[in-house]
Amino acid sequence: MTTVGRYRKGMVLGPDDVYIGRPGKWGNPFVMKKEEDRQFVIDQFIAWLATGGAPYNLDDIKRELRGKRLL
Repeated sequence: MTTVGRYRKGMVLGPDDVYIGRPGKWGNPFVMKKEEDRQFVIDQFIAWLATGGAPYNLDDIKRELRGKRLL
């Protein structure tokens, strides 16, 4: 089962841990400048995935992150 945890600086990642934040592979490259931008940035990320702009697609995400602890 995939779970979500909290990454802390200096944390040692186990074999089933995957860092999903910026600047990692799975991080959202669109930056939120203020709280009001949150939904816009999420929408940009979804569109980026849907239009093939990302180096991976939804199937890749499901396959590679299934059963992992996301940090």
